[in-house]
Amino acid sequence: MNVTIRRIRAEDAALARALRLRALASDRLSFGSTYEAEVGRDDAFWDESTKRHAESEDQAIFLAMSGDAAVGVVRGARDETRPGFFLIHSMWVAPELRRQGVAAALLDTVEKWIASGGGTVCELAVTNAAPAAHRLYERAGYLADGHTEPGRHSGLIEHRMRKTL
Repeated sequence: MNVTIRRIRAEDAALARALRLRALASDRLSFGSTYEAEVGRDDAFWDESTKRHAESEDQAIFLAMSGDAAVGVVRGARDETRPGFFLIHSMWVAPELRRQGVAAALLDTVEKWIASGGGTVCELAVTNAAPAAHRLYERAGYLADGHTEPGRHSGLIEHRMRKTL
């Protein structure tokens, strides 16, 4: 399947909403939010979020697209408290496209965007419920920094990982 990566556009609100809800429904333990918390968000929320992520120098969302269908996502955001640090959030790839390089392409794209904005360190968290994601991040050069904390879902532990660009 041919997949391209592109930055979200201001007019992608409906696409962003559908993709986020699909990710939350299919991988409930992988995110800090829940399907139930986000399904009721109004159109204004999605419109504002997509516009901000499309235009900001401090945060961006990148989509993996197969034709007109969004099949993956990653979000990068500047950490205003630590110069040079960017956080990576919301990484997700549709189950039918996993292990085909889509996640690696998303990571590469967000890392290039981070570097172009002066970022020198990428940081993310992965739960103990996602060993495949942990392996992906390790292959991409992320290292556990030893910081762990309880996950947002009962019984899970989040492990922080970093990569120097």
